[in-house]
Amino acid sequence: MAILATTDPGGHQASLKLGADEIIIGRSAECGFLIDESFVSREHAAISSDNSTYSIRDLGSKNGTWVNNQRIGDSLKTLQDGDLIHFGNPTSSLRFMEDDRTLTLNVKDLDSGLRVDMAGREVYIDGERIKPSLSKKEFDILSLLWERRKVACSRGDMITKGWPERPEGDVSDAEVEQYVSRLRKRIGDTGKKKTRLVTVPGYGYKLL
Repeated sequence: MAILATTDPGGHQASLKLGADEIIIGRSAECGFLIDESFVSREHAAISSDNSTYSIRDLGSKNGTWVNNQRIGDSLKTLQDGDLIHFGNPTSSLRFMEDDRTLTLNVKDLDSGLRVDMAGREVYIDGERIKPSLSKKEFDILSLLWERRKVACSRGDMITKGWPERPEGDVSDAEVEQYVSRLRKRIGDTGKKKTRLVTVPGYGYKLL
């Protein structure tokens, strides 16, 4: 039995068990999963089941359906355990989980509170937009880490993304570490209450 676990900018949490029937997600009161937000269409997306596999598709919404920060079209997108789903606003999200054993977990613990709006080039922490906005280089580096979150990014990949004006790659480890240190401060990664950006020794960095 799969579930959708929800967390919104206010920290409110809920979960919905998914069965064999298709679930429509949207702003309409007639939807099986109601999200009463202005950025959500009346009938925004649908989740359907094929035996033990669940898939999601967009229903022609205005702001799109996003899985792990990648916008999907109207074709079926197979969901995997832990996938993060949002509907045009990165501060409200759903987490797909493959079975109800994960109901014993605190949903908030599964989410670092960090959201990166790739289109708007803005960053949110626990629903609040970071002010002032990140510099271009800071955002470019963070966007790479966000696109590959939970997967280690090499220093070389980070240099290619963050320093395109230096195609020879003549960027020192100290420069990379300087920007990583800046990012940690900007995203509130003190290492005490929450750790969002970790060092992968001898390789690079990973965003949790």
